[in-house]
Amino acid sequence: MKNQAARRLLVGLSVVFVFVLSLLVARPAHAEQSYTVQPGDHLARIARSYGVDLNALATANNIVNPNLIYPGQVLIIPDGAAPPAEEAAPPADDGGESLPPPAVQEHIVQPGETLYRVALRYGVTVSDLQQLNNLPNANLIYVGQRLLVSQNGAALGAQPPAPPPAPVAAKRIVVDKSEQRAYVYENGNLLWTFVVSTGMPGSETWNGTFHIRSKIPEAYAYNWALRMPYWLGFYHTGYLENGFHALPIMSSGAILWEGYLGTPVSYGCVILSYPDATTLYNWAEIGTEVVVQP
Repeated sequence: MKNQAARRLLVGLSVVFVFVLSLLVARPAHAEQSYTVQPGDHLARIARSYGVDLNALATANNIVNPNLIYPGQVLIIPDGAAPPAEEAAPPADDGGESLPPPAVQEHIVQPGETLYRVALRYGVTVSDLQQLNNLPNANLIYVGQRLLVSQNGAALGAQPPAPPPAPVAAKRIVVDKSEQRAYVYENGNLLWTFVVSTGMPGSETWNGTFHIRSKIPEAYAYNWALRMPYWLGFYHTGYLENGFHALPIMSSGAILWEGYLGTPVSYGCVILSYPDATTLYNWAEIGTEVVVQP
């Protein structure tokens, strides 16, 4: 009896083994897909064409910034991706009506968000969002700001640049770097004198005559993970903007440069105390003249 039971058990296990082996042999091996980046590609469009999640594609290729890929780069496509769909050729231009612009949706900026994170969420590029929303500085968005996002990831065509602010004749701010002071005038009368900190050596605040161009309750510099309350931007340095703001707040909650007001310590901005920055922010208007002198 024992021998018969053992034989039956052995036969049963053999049947199970053969069944499992047949499943493994019958299952086709997954061939890993790769894609070589072409000129004009960006990661969001590649992810859409393969039907994969943008974050999964970035993770599979150890890409920290999805906006930074280059022609000739070979990307690993994660498992489960579909082959790229054939793109329909654009209709010939016969002089008829143009295609309707892509639909857009609205995104309201939440606390802690950066333009990069908004772009990642919707599968578009930072430059798409900048172009669509006339944002001269990708670092400067604020909580509650309404951003347009193209649903198919394409910008709606080049938007006209924002016009320069109209000057406000009655108001003027003079920043004296040698004194590390800001003098605030209205109708020729001195209202306030504020202790400030301008740019450190190598990142000096530019000299010249400018005008307030942007006014944001709390801007965010994702390059340095700094919150900058009471932002008043007044000149551009490439794709960045410098301006007045209160002492910046680091991601840890610590106040950067606290105790150093009156000393050039910033990266080019003009830093004030919280009370002074609040006063200046509430008084200044877009177009207020700013004079920075040595």
